[in-house]
Amino acid sequence: SLSERMIGYRPWGSDYHIIRADLAVTFAASGTIFHAYPASYPLTYTSCGIDNRISQAPTRVITMNQGVTEFMLAMGLEDKMVGTAYLDDEIWPQYAEEYSSVPVLSSSYPTESEIMETNPNFILGSYRSAFRERSCTPDRCRGIFTDATVGPCEGSGSDFFESGSNATTSYSTCRPQLHAHGIGTWLEPVSCEDSDLKPQGGASEQTVYAAIRQIGDIFDVRPVANQLVTSIRSDFATAKRTMQGLPDGAALKTVWLDCVDCCDTDTELFVGAGTGAPNLIMQSAGLSNVFADVSGSWACVDIRNIIESNPDIMVIVDASWDSAMEKIEFLHNH
Repeated sequence: SLSERMIGYRPWGSDYHIIRADLAVTFAASGTIFHAYPASYPLTYTSCGIDNRISQAPTRVITMNQGVTEFMLAMGLEDKMVGTAYLDDEIWPQYAEEYSSVPVLSSSYPTESEIMETNPNFILGSYRSAFRERSCTPDRCRGIFTDATVGPCEGSGSDFFESGSNATTSYSTCRPQLHAHGIGTWLEPVSCEDSDLKPQGGASEQTVYAAIRQIGDIFDVRPVANQLVTSIRSDFATAKRTMQGLPDGAALKTVWLDCVDCCDTDTELFVGAGTGAPNLIMQSAGLSNVFADVSGSWACVDIRNIIESNPDIMVIVDASWDSAMEKIEFLHNH
């Protein structure tokens, strides 16, 4: 029977999504099939300028950041996850039960030994640092992968990207080398190593939908991905309807304060800039981002520029590694 061949299932309201190993179909409550997607492996996909080919849906997955962790949980793929890491905040409550079934490798990035001990065949990252080659200065070491596992990480797709600007990146990443070792990778498009490979215009509703659908393709859960897109699109539409009632010029000037000690000097603060998720959220909430004209998802800006902008609101980010209360205390003391 169909149920005997199910490899995954997740209800969405009155509809049911049943994922079979050889065919993914979406059933309405009446039993009528309204979507049918045959499995399509081997599958070649492109993530931030790097092509990879997989012979089947990944079954041993590590998520390196909270964003991709919640993408996986939202699509009911927790049974494919052998490890997760770097939780910035509490997991979204509606996914807490699913998250509790996934081994936590580290509160920050795991070591390459911790990664390889899980025998993964796929790694997802929200930020390019999730695939960084390890390097050291006299003061500190940064990065994950070394010659002991997949290194050296050099050449096209590590130091430079021929399909992008072809400029040497600030540090080497190891996605091509992971692919060569049978470990697929996926990187959030807004965080591509090469700026020319990021979506034009930065984060938007469409970049969110495209990311979800590509993950759905890779894991052969297209109906679930499409339903998730529908749900998120409804949230954006609700926000837009709410904002339509505001008079022109009513948008509150807003500074998104992400971090107080993430910049090179103590005269700068790390804020939401004009092409990332913070800007998308502020726009959708009817707020006017003071630093919308600054490129990047986040940026270091001089404290004087924040004061001179005279914002109506400051959004204070709460993170496990940098609490909102610590930021508020910093503001009060300065």
